Amino acid sequence: YKYYVDKLYKSDNIKILKIEGIEATQETMAAETYPLSVGYYGVARESDGPDSVGHKFLEWILSDEGQECVAQAGYVPIR
Repeated sequence: YKYYVDKLYKSDNIKILKIEGIEATQETMAAETYPLSVGYYGVARESDGPDSVGHKFLEWILSDEGQECVAQAGYVPIR
């Protein structure tokens, strides 16, 4: 949701609340200390092999380039 508030629906009328004194920042979400952060999972079938589209995508999204794209899109990279 933070991505949408910060990037897509930016408005002075929308405020992201601190929860238990913790602000919703890139750092607190990456550290999983902000209570309302949600992670995403990428899954590929082992039986499809390492050259499958799913495995290649997961390999790329975890690469430096993929993580840079994640950050540029307004999400929190895992590294």
